[in-house]
This record gives sequence, C-alpha cells and structure tokens, in this order.
Amino acid sequence: LLSENTLDKFRIYGKDFKQYLLKEIDEDILPKFLGGTRTDPDGNPLCESFINFGNLIPPEEYVLKKSAKSLEEDNDVSSVKIPRLSSRLIYIPVSEVDTKLEWVFETSTQDISVSFYFRKGDEDELQELMPPERVSCHLVPESGAFICDRSGTYALKFDNTYSWLSSKRVFYKIKVIRPDEADDENSLT
Repeated sequence: LLSENTLDKFRIYGKDFKQYLLKEIDEDILPKFLGGTRTDPDGNPLCESFINFGNLIPPEEYVLKKSAKSLEEDNDVSSVKIPRLSSRLIYIPVSEVDTKLEWVFETSTQDISVSFYFRKGDEDELQELMPPERVSCHLVPESGAFICDRSGTYALKFDNTYSWLSSKRVFYKIKVIRPDEADDENSLT
C-alpha cells in the first residue's frame, strides 16, 4: 500500500525506544521524558514550555452528526446529484434590477465547490460573479445572498470535478425577492 520510500520514514519500537531516539537526536535536545537530558527552565521533564500536548475537547464542542437544521428533511427543498468529475448549473431568471437572490444548500456527504455566474439574454458565455470555493457543507448548511445589478439569468454552480471517486447529493433552496417585496422573517440567510 505504501511505497518503500514512505515506509523507510517509519520506525516501530517497543519499550526500548529511547536508545533508538538517541541515535537520531542529540541528548541535550531530546526531552528528558523521551530519554534525553533537556528540561524546562523550571526542571519540568515534560518540557511543556515548548511542547503543546493539547487538551481534551469538551463534549459540547463535538460534532457527531448533521445539524438539527438539515435541509434533507425539508419538504420544499430541491436536490440534484452531482456525479464524480461533473458539475451542475442551477439557473435563476431575474427580470428586475435590485432583485435579491438568497440560497442555502448542503450536501449529504463531503464538500462541494460552489460559484455564482451571470448570463445576459441568450448569450452562451457565463460571467463569473463569485469565484469557485470548496465548502464543507455536509454538517452545517451553507447560505449566501446577492443583489442583482442587472436583469438576466444568474446561475449557481455546484462543481464536483475535483472528486474522482464520489458523487454528491446537494439539497438546496433558492429564494428570489423582487425589489418591491419586503424582506421578511422567511429569509433563507
């Protein structure tokens, strides 16, 4: 599974590991708890002044499953499957300047790249408005908004071309708010 070059970088020792460390690292550099002579200025053999051993993560910080606000269970959500090495465009027609577009999306597994485009009339060429960005939206939904400065067709692109093995299921909602409509509490963002 691993190349010989990679395997040569690993050594597995038993309880006698300290003697092997001293063959690779000078005794005055190696911390005392690993078989060297180095200690903290206060004599601590664990050398905690320059080695960070980390801390326990409190249970309230654990992320074990999807957010309670998962779109997957929402009745008025759309979904699209993005095969591996593929992308999909979601077109949004806008007829009035100052229309606000809001979106929220999540994937069932793994990340996805998202970008935003504009197309005038029947032109084939898309103008990039928001560059591609990979987002980890499989645990918490990702949202965004855009005020349209011209009429035409806008497009939200979900891109999975970087994934050689995995297709992605994207769940999304898009809301079009015309300039004469007041923003209400039903905002997606």
